[in-house]
Amino acid sequence: MERPIWCDKEIVGKNVLPVPGCGFPSASLKEALAGREDAFARTLNGEWKFLFCPSVDVCPQGFEQPGFDDVNFDRLPVPSNWQLHGYDLPIYSNTRYPLPISTKKAEIPFVDPARDPVGLYRRRFTVPDAFARRRVLLQLDGVNSAAEIWCNGRFAGFCLSSFDAHRFDLTGLLAPGENLLAVKVYRWSAGSYLEDQDMWRLAGIFRDVWLVAEPETGIRDLAVKTLFPDGYENAVLDLTVDLPQALPENACLQVVLLDPDGAPVLTREEPLTAGGPAHLCCPVAAPALWSDELPALYRLAVTLVQDGAVLDARGLQVGFREVRADGDRLLLNGRPIELRGVNRHEFHPSCGHAVTPELNEADVRLLKQNNLNALRTSHYPGSRALYDLCDRYGVLVMSECNLESHGLAKVLPRSDPGWTAHCLDRMEKMVTLLKNHPCILFWSLGNESYMGGCFVQMRRRTLELDDTRLIHYEPDTSFKAADVYSQMYATVAHVERIGKGQPVFLSRCSYTSLGRRAGAGTYGHRPYLLCEYAHCMGNSLGNFADYWNVFRSHERLAGGFIWDFADQALYRDGRWCYGGDFGDQPNDGPFAFNGILRADRSPNPALYEVRQVLAPFELTLSEEGAAVKSLLRFACARTLTLRWSLCEDGAAFESGELPVPPLEPGETARLQIDYGGREACGAVDLVCVLADAAASPFAPAGRTLCGASLRLQQRRAIQPAGWVPVQKEKRELVLSNGRCTARVLRRDGTLASFTVDGAELLSSPLRPQIARAVTNNDRYLGLPGPLRRLLDPGFWLRADRGMRPEASSLTGSGILFSYRARGMKHLSLSYRMTQDGQLAIQLVAVSRRGGLPRAGVTFAAAPGLRTVRYFGLGPHENYIDRRAAALPGEYTFPAGEFGHDYLHPQENGNRTGVERFRLSGAGHALEAVTLGAPFEASAHPYTLQQLEAAQHADELDRSGPVTVNLDAAQRGVGGDMPAIALTKPPYCLHKKETYTLEVLLRGE
Repeated sequence: MERPIWCDKEIVGKNVLPVPGCGFPSASLKEALAGREDAFARTLNGEWKFLFCPSVDVCPQGFEQPGFDDVNFDRLPVPSNWQLHGYDLPIYSNTRYPLPISTKKAEIPFVDPARDPVGLYRRRFTVPDAFARRRVLLQLDGVNSAAEIWCNGRFAGFCLSSFDAHRFDLTGLLAPGENLLAVKVYRWSAGSYLEDQDMWRLAGIFRDVWLVAEPETGIRDLAVKTLFPDGYENAVLDLTVDLPQALPENACLQVVLLDPDGAPVLTREEPLTAGGPAHLCCPVAAPALWSDELPALYRLAVTLVQDGAVLDARGLQVGFREVRADGDRLLLNGRPIELRGVNRHEFHPSCGHAVTPELNEADVRLLKQNNLNALRTSHYPGSRALYDLCDRYGVLVMSECNLESHGLAKVLPRSDPGWTAHCLDRMEKMVTLLKNHPCILFWSLGNESYMGGCFVQMRRRTLELDDTRLIHYEPDTSFKAADVYSQMYATVAHVERIGKGQPVFLSRCSYTSLGRRAGAGTYGHRPYLLCEYAHCMGNSLGNFADYWNVFRSHERLAGGFIWDFADQALYRDGRWCYGGDFGDQPNDGPFAFNGILRADRSPNPALYEVRQVLAPFELTLSEEGAAVKSLLRFACARTLTLRWSLCEDGAAFESGELPVPPLEPGETARLQIDYGGREACGAVDLVCVLADAAASPFAPAGRTLCGASLRLQQRRAIQPAGWVPVQKEKRELVLSNGRCTARVLRRDGTLASFTVDGAELLSSPLRPQIARAVTNNDRYLGLPGPLRRLLDPGFWLRADRGMRPEASSLTGSGILFSYRARGMKHLSLSYRMTQDGQLAIQLVAVSRRGGLPRAGVTFAAAPGLRTVRYFGLGPHENYIDRRAAALPGEYTFPAGEFGHDYLHPQENGNRTGVERFRLSGAGHALEAVTLGAPFEASAHPYTLQQLEAAQHADELDRSGPVTVNLDAAQRGVGGDMPAIALTKPPYCLHKKETYTLEVLLRGE
């Protein structure tokens, strides 16, 4: 059966030309050195005529002809995704293929034409006069998913592979004056089988479109290598210039290299006696080396000249650097490095995959500002501008091939020759285009596409094109294709075993027992990294610091890439949308909300943990002062400053700032902090913040690097001055000193009222609480439905709702109620009131079942109390397994801003280490002060039930009274693995263990 062009795996493309890695031609040596490429390149970005067709079958015939009447076409900006302009449905899916794509093995590849939308694009243009006597090429930097191209009604070519650039020769198809370019874009194609990435599935011409004029006799491509044959004091600039076989007489190459300051360091003229590739080796003395810390960039210009006339000129940025594996160590310029990395989809809520250079730059700056130094382009090559930015700012890149067959990974590509041809083509396109970027340390063969002979061939072809980088492919546990040992979502314990060289299971799912057992002899001669870890779904990133304690303890552990950079959400009609919100099927709901940043690039609380833990400095405190150790590998830290404060109960009473002496890599500076001897009654903390006093290319002066604190004095224990007696009424038990009155309901033991001078401070009763709104990890979204139901993430919510009083007892001054609740061995709540009107509350909880989310009390404050001030760890949200960045202090928030709006509502806003928690407003206040150990607290302008019911943040009604939660302890948030809250034992509430909350409730 003859297949259509867009659904035939035997067709990789038609009339497609390689896109070289030497950029666009420049008009002269001077312009090449200046980076000007506009003389012979024109953008066709802008407004195009566009017709959306819901299926292949309804496309009008002859739309590509100049005489076709396009009066009914709309106008659409290019680049863009058409789904973001009102056409068709966005689809979010993790691994399941969209419905039009058949997953029946006998049918593959087959896309139902009746359900395959098409976009028809038309654009008229004229060819600039400067393009005369040159080959005129069309360059499409990104089209999803396949495209047929016509010029003036004549077929120009066909391409697929959405995230790769393609070129087509229009020279023989052009006419004088106005020309017509017509592009037919298929949403689904045979290429879609290799593009099953966890992302929004969008279509259209979403990257730049160019007309490029190449000389008939010119530089076809240029490959730059920087070699270090005798250490790193000197280098060799190794150039391979691809030239036509037929060259004019007296042709020569001129090579000019400028250092980072613009001074010439190399000028060379090389006569050419024959065509084809020309190879030049140019010594460079004492080069400034490129690294993530010191991204020194040289400017290279290569010019093809005949008798003094410039035939072609190309300019490139060059970074002198070498990446290699030395046994189990990952080396850059001969020094071990750590990958403080993050995965990033090139996606933005405002423009989908049509991300602008400005948005890319903002993301790269955010990455650097938060102590990240590495980026994995998951799971396809980024736009060309992204790599330029990473070169300039100093970001270590793993550039990934546009290949993922996750939902059919055991079917394709494997070793199938047809699919292998597609995979080789995609790899060649990426390497050919991007090979000259110093930021790229790894070529990744793809993602989650199982293993097969295809990947061995991809490795072989990659090394033929570029042998200066390491090759990565996580599923390769046989190491036939990869140079590094890479895993996803390995636990901290597993990573530590690797670090120690102990036997492990080599498996694509290292958190299970599946796979083959292997000792260090199998994996120990190569560096180890996590290409994905710390799955930051919603309220997550627990035990992140534990990973880095292990990474920094073993040199073979090179670090890894967090999943991921920003929540993948689309914004529509005031709502952050996820899978299913557009009626898209199949979908994976909010599974794409995994960012350390929200979709709009505002921080999720996990970002602060990332910045703290990944800081390239170690700050430790003692009573004598501070020690600052540099973890940098290349740069001298000359502009550090230490800001310190002495705080009593969170309020600073003495502070100062100290310059840190210059630190060479690995050096430690010790600073003495001279502070007075003021006596304090409360808790005294030394709080220090390490900052960069100087501005950098990516951040203003004063950027926070990391912080630390030290408790110098504990607060004095509160000694209650006697207790008031209990008064018995028909329905209530009353504690009162005349001014302050507490009323406890006899039927259930809840605190129904707490008044001061007659003013009610509660709007709903205080009661025990053992549940929290589930996080996306608690929901086990990463597991199949039957297993999810077996694990029963809603158990504790039902147990909390079903809680019943079991017994009560009275003493002369005390009230005690015991409760019965599923999963609990003991649960009690008691009250006493001091003579001065402070209500002592004690909750004691012991569970008989693992997984208890929290042990504490909850209530709603009076409506006027809407300002929160607390003394504890902050200022941002923190949990027991994610609080490395939280510092002690006194912090104030409007109650509506105390929590955090995750794009998919869930548990949020907790603070740990709390010693005082106060709500105030309308002339009154309600304060909880610890009587024993610090507690945990949160406040929300909505209830737990409202939070649990909401599916979008905008659904939460924030007009009601503030709900307050005071906990003896709350379970951590976990985050090792995708949507599975395997919270680590140190951060769990364990069965049979006693948890006690003791606070004084005060009113004003």
